[in-house]
Amino acid sequence: MTKLKFLIPSNLHRFVSQKLLIFCLVFFLGNCERASWIAEDSILSLNGEWEFISDNNTNPDFKKGTKITVPFDFSSDDVYQNFDGCISIRHALPEKIRAWMNQQTSVAIDSGHSSDFAEFYLNETSKLGLIGKTGRRDPYLSGQDGRIVSVLPAAAFRPGGENFIYAKICKIPGKPFHWSGPKVSLGLSESIFKKFGLELSVAFLLAAVYISVGLYHLLLAIRRPSDIFNLYFGLFAIFFSIFHLTNNSTAEILFGSHRQLQSKVDQFSLMMFIGSLLLFIARFFQGKHPKFAVYSAALYGIVGLLDIFVNQYIRDLLLTIIAGLTVVFVLPYISFITGRSAWKGNSDARLLLGGVALIALGGLHDYAVTNRLINSALIMPFTFLAFILGIAFILANRFVRVHNEVEELNASLEEKVRQRTNDLQKSLTEIKELKHQQDGDYFLTSQLMQPLAGNYGHSDIVRAEILCRQKKRFQFRNWQGELGGDLCAVYSLKLKGRPVLVFFNGDAMGKSMQGAGGALIMGTIFKTIVTRTQNTLEMQELFPEHWLRRCYHELKSVFVSFDGRMLISMVVGIVDEESGLMYFVNAEHPQVVMYRDGRADFLSENGMLRKVGVEDPEEVFVVQTLQLKPNDVILIGSDGRDDVQLGINEDGNQIINEDERAFLRDVEEAKAELLQIEALIHSRGDIIDDLSLVRISYKEEMTSVADILDDPFQNQQAPDAISEKSNRRKALRNAIEEKDYIYVGSEGQKYLEKYPDDSAVYLWVSYALARLGNYEKAIDFGEVLLMRDPNHSKNLEHLSKLHYKNGNKVRAEVLLAASKSKID
Repeated sequence: MTKLKFLIPSNLHRFVSQKLLIFCLVFFLGNCERASWIAEDSILSLNGEWEFISDNNTNPDFKKGTKITVPFDFSSDDVYQNFDGCISIRHALPEKIRAWMNQQTSVAIDSGHSSDFAEFYLNETSKLGLIGKTGRRDPYLSGQDGRIVSVLPAAAFRPGGENFIYAKICKIPGKPFHWSGPKVSLGLSESIFKKFGLELSVAFLLAAVYISVGLYHLLLAIRRPSDIFNLYFGLFAIFFSIFHLTNNSTAEILFGSHRQLQSKVDQFSLMMFIGSLLLFIARFFQGKHPKFAVYSAALYGIVGLLDIFVNQYIRDLLLTIIAGLTVVFVLPYISFITGRSAWKGNSDARLLLGGVALIALGGLHDYAVTNRLINSALIMPFTFLAFILGIAFILANRFVRVHNEVEELNASLEEKVRQRTNDLQKSLTEIKELKHQQDGDYFLTSQLMQPLAGNYGHSDIVRAEILCRQKKRFQFRNWQGELGGDLCAVYSLKLKGRPVLVFFNGDAMGKSMQGAGGALIMGTIFKTIVTRTQNTLEMQELFPEHWLRRCYHELKSVFVSFDGRMLISMVVGIVDEESGLMYFVNAEHPQVVMYRDGRADFLSENGMLRKVGVEDPEEVFVVQTLQLKPNDVILIGSDGRDDVQLGINEDGNQIINEDERAFLRDVEEAKAELLQIEALIHSRGDIIDDLSLVRISYKEEMTSVADILDDPFQNQQAPDAISEKSNRRKALRNAIEEKDYIYVGSEGQKYLEKYPDDSAVYLWVSYALARLGNYEKAIDFGEVLLMRDPNHSKNLEHLSKLHYKNGNKVRAEVLLAASKSKID
C-alpha cells in the first residue's frame, strides 16, 4: 500500500509536519481555485528520458550512457524477478531551475512513488548532495511506494558548472521494482509544498466526509435497530476512511516511520470495509443475512485480526489469497444481488450499479494515467467519494420515503382505521357466509359417504374392526363431522358357496373435498360390486381371485377416465372363513402388516400393482395369498399412519417421520389394538394426513400356537389333519398320473374347497377338466393360478392352449408370448 517519505530541511521549520497539516487545511478552505495561489510555470516536470550512469543491472539493453524513460515499472519483467541490486540514473537540471538557484531561490523536488529503497542526490552521491531517501537496506526497512518531497541542498549546487539530479532505485527479491511517479516534479519550494499541501487537504477532507457519513449512519442504526443495514454501511464508511488515510500522502503524517503499524492498519481496515459492504448489500436488497454473506464477512474479519499479529510476509500471503477469493466469489455475488434487484425494477439498485460503473471508469482512467497512456490527474478518490455519497443518498431517500409514508398514514389514520374496519367487517361477513356454505357442502358430502363405509361383517371366525380419522373437521349448525379421502369397508359374502369376509381400505388423492370426491366414487363402485355379489348367482360363483380381478378392473376403468387427475391407492382382499386363506391385492398402498405371536412385520408383497387410475398396458394383475393361523391379526392402513410431524427444525420447516418401521413398534406395543395404536401414533407427533386402519383377526378366541404346543390333546390332532391333506393330495397325484381325469376333476374341486392354499392342485384340476372338454371351467382354475403366480410357465402354456381351443385367439397369443419370455 502507499507509503510517503516526507523530508524537510531543518532551516524550513515552517513546513514541519504538525504545522503543515493546519497550513494545508486552512489554505485549501480559503482558496477555491488552485490557479489563484500556485503559478503554472513554477513547477516543471522531470518525466521523460534519464541517463544510465552505472552497469549494475541485469538487462543488457541498459548500459552506461543509454536512456531510460521515467516513470517505469519493471516489476513484471522476468529479467528482474530475482534481481537484488540498484540502478543509478541522472537528469540534468532544467535551465530555469539553474537560474532560480543562481538567484539563491529555494527549489524543491517531488519524486512521486518509487521502489522499496530509493536515494536522490543533487550532483554528488554523498551526504552533502543527499536530497532524501526511502527505506533502508541494512537493517532492512521497507520504503515501498515511498515519496520524497524535499528542498534541494543549496550547498551541492554548482553555479558555473553542470548540475544533475541523481536517482538510485534499488530492488530486493520478492518486492516490486518501479519508479511509478506518476509525476516527477521540480520547482519553487513554495509551489511544490503548496501542491503537496493541497493533496493533504483533499485527502483529509475526503476522510472527514467518509467519517461523517459513517457516524451518521451508526447513529441511525442505534435509533432504528431494525434497519441494521445502516450499521453495516456506517462501519463500511468508517473503515474505508481509515483505509483511505493509510494509502495516500496523509500516511506519513499519521504513521511517520512506523511502517509495520501502517501496514497492519491498512490491511485490517481493508478486510473490514469489504466485509461490511458485503453484509450491507445482502441485507439491504435481500432483507436477510444469507449464509454466504455471513460466512464471507466472518472470514474477512478473521483475516483482518490475523493481520495485526503476523509478520509482513504472512500478511502479503493472506492478502493475495483474499484478493483471489474476492475477485472469484464475492464481487460476482455482490454484482448478482444488485443486478437482480435492478432487473426487478429496484431504483436503489440501479443507482448503486451506476456508482459501481463510475468506480470502474475511475479505475480505468487512473490505470491509463499510471501507465502514461493519457496525461491527466488521478480521479479514483473522487469517484469513490461519489459512490459512498451515492449510497448515503440511497439510504436517505429510503428514509424519506418511509417518513413520508408514516406522515401520510398519520394524517388520515383515523379515517383509514374506520374504513379498514368496515372493509374487514364486510370481508368477515362474506367469509362467514362462504364458510357456512362450504360447511354445508362438507356436511352433505359426509352424509353421502356414510352408507358407503363401515363394518358390515358378521363373522365370529374372521373378525374385523375399522378406524377412520379424516384430517378435515367441520361444524355445520349443530352437527360436527369430518371429511377426507380415506375409506374403510368390510362385508360378509359368499363365494363358491363358502362364507368369506371382504375388506377394502382406500386412499383417494387430494385433501378435504377433492379427496372426499375420490372416496365417494370408489366407495360407490365398491358398494355396487358388493351389492351385485349379494344379489346375483353369477358373482357368487366366482373364485376369490376372479372376484378381486373384476373389482380391480371396474375401479380402474372409472378412474382411468380422469386422465390422472384422480388416483387412489388401496388394498382389497378376501378371507375364507373355513380355511383362513387370505387373498388380497395392493395398489401402491402402504404395506400390509401381520401381527403374529406378539411380533409385527410387513408382508412380503412381490405383486404390488400401480395406483388405480394409472393406465399401464404391461401391468400384470397379481393376487397375493396368505394362510392365516389362529390368533393372527392383519392390519391395513393408509399413509396417515406414517405421515407424522415430529417437530420443527431450526429453519422453521417441519420434521416429518421417515421411519416406516415405527408403525410396527406401535402395533407391537399396542398388541394390535386400534385405539391404542392411534394413541401411540399421536404420542410421536401430529398426524398430518387422513388416518384409516382396518384390523382383520382370524380365530382370535381359539387356542394360540403356544397353547397348542403345550396341550397334548391338540398335539395329537395336528398330525391327523396333516395326514388327511397329504393322503388326499397323493390320491389326486396318482389319479392324474393314471389319467383318471373324472376323479381329478371332481375330487380336486372338493379338495380345493377345503385347502384353497394348495396352488399346484389348481393346475391339475384345470388340466383334468380340459381333458374332459370343460374348457370354460378349466380356464377358470388356470386363471386363478395365473393371478397367484404370473411366472408359472407351464400354466401359461396350458392356458394359452385352452383359450385357443375356446376361440379366444388374442388372449392365447398373449399368454403364449409370456410363456416363451419366461422360458427364455
